Amino acid sequence: DQPQEPAVRLAALIDERLAIVTEVVRTKWNTQAAIEDPVREASLLETLRVRAATLGVSAARADSFFGAQIEAAKLLQRELFAQWQREQRGQFASVADLALDIRPEIDRVTGSMLEQLARVPASASLQLPRASTMALISPAAINMARAPLLSAAGT
Repeated sequence: DQPQEPAVRLAALIDERLAIVTEVVRTKWNTQAAIEDPVREASLLETLRVRAATLGVSAARADSFFGAQIEAAKLLQRELFAQWQREQRGQFASVADLALDIRPEIDRVTGSMLEQLARVPASASLQLPRASTMALISPAAINMARAPLLSAAGT
């Protein structure tokens, strides 16, 4: 297929992953857990580097792309925390379990993202949808998550 096709699928997966992050932040809001999780982030990037190599994706490209996904997720979480603080929001009535429900779903989407990334040539010139259609996902988070796909230096 043309580079554009897996790139469009990858953009949809970025939206899907960020939509799942809205569930992460609801759980973290209720538990007042930290947004940053450097140990999980480092572990995830290391696992993805290994998997990327088997698909012919350089470690630098995997780090750039998935580092941006992690940063976009943290940006979205900070934005929602700030919004809910301004609104003096109480706890959510029901939230999914981070370890049992949410993280496995993020890991599934992340694996699909890696497979699509491998199908997009690093040098491809891409046009992606400008914004997410998912609720609660800010343009800033979308821009951050998609930036590695749109930069000419796709390593």
